[in-house]
Amino acid sequence: MGLQQVFSQAINYTYDVSGNRETRNVATLKQTTADTTHPNPPEERELLTETLGELTITVSPNPTRGEVNVAISNLPEGARVESTLYNPAGVLLSASPLQVNGSGTINLATQPSGIYYLKLKAGGKQSVWKIIKE
Repeated sequence: MGLQQVFSQAINYTYDVSGNRETRNVATLKQTTADTTHPNPPEERELLTETLGELTITVSPNPTRGEVNVAISNLPEGARVESTLYNPAGVLLSASPLQVNGSGTINLATQPSGIYYLKLKAGGKQSVWKIIKE
């Protein structure tokens, strides 16, 4: 007891100029056995990072007990970052822009434990993250 498998995935899509989806890539970013009785809080666990073109996206902690921190570096000047959070049924739970510098916090404290999907759109790129709420 106290051990669980932890998987994090990034799902990336490419679209043609008409907006039709051309490809869907699923990448497992982290696969570990986590000790849920670990003395370090989730905030001190390993960061998940993805490189999407020139953008570097960091999401932490995952799994989380409440808040998820998002940071996007190398954003083009004036680029907006939109974040949307969905439950497993695809129901939109929240939609909000991140700060101008590409950082922000997604609060899952009021949501029940489970799996959520965080979609980030920035600089013409899109990234989807599987977030686990403990």
